[in-house]
Amino acid sequence: MVMSDMRRDQMKIVLILTERNPMEEPDPIWITRPELSRRTKIPVATLAQWASKGNGPAYARFGRHCRYRLSDVIAWEQQQMHAV
Repeated sequence: MVMSDMRRDQMKIVLILTERNPMEEPDPIWITRPELSRRTKIPVATLAQWASKGNGPAYARFGRHCRYRLSDVIAWEQQQMHAV
């Protein structure tokens, strides 16, 4: 494969990745409450309390297991940003 062909293929991949809407995940990434705690530096107990009160990021229950869709977490994080 010629270098220019490789470069063209790389550019196609970049275009495909940048045009993809992250909110339209065909197979969403789910994270646990401890993983969300590590990501946000918010204690697990606080996240559990927020969930029981209907606050914090949206979550789903699979049996007794609570999971957060990463795209929902990112959207929630962006909503928390305050203009300075």
